[in-house]
Amino acid sequence: MKRRMGETGFTPHHFWLKNGAGFSLLEVMVAVIILGFGLLAIMHLFPIGLKASKISQDTTLASFLAQAKIEVLKNTGWAQLSGGSTTEGYDLPIQITVDKVTYSYPEFKRVTTIQDVETADPGLKRITVEVFYKPYGAERSVKLVTLFTDYKKTM
Repeated sequence: MKRRMGETGFTPHHFWLKNGAGFSLLEVMVAVIILGFGLLAIMHLFPIGLKASKISQDTTLASFLAQAKIEVLKNTGWAQLSGGSTTEGYDLPIQITVDKVTYSYPEFKRVTTIQDVETADPGLKRITVEVFYKPYGAERSVKLVTLFTDYKKTM
């Protein structure tokens, strides 16, 4: 008996089912339970990922706030920089104005310290900016330190 092209002699459901029989109820229940446990385990990972994302976002923003303060101090000029420490935040929010729009950051605290550096060259200051934040209750901080010189004296 000759077969025509594409004719195999069996229907496609023979690939999945043996002798036309289906899955038993027990097999289906076991598969659903295994799938349920897998989905449950994956769902427990989402809050962990969200927490890590929030901490990363706050750390990035704290770095930005510290760098922004250093840039403001650099643009202030050498003569206006006096030693001491200032604190902004928590009670009085940190505010930054960009293109006439003011942004407020009440969940951050920024401590800026300016110190004269004891060297043979009196024209050197250390600027330390530390930004504190409390993601999920535990306080963290980002600290940036830079040296600022009176370049007009050195020239």
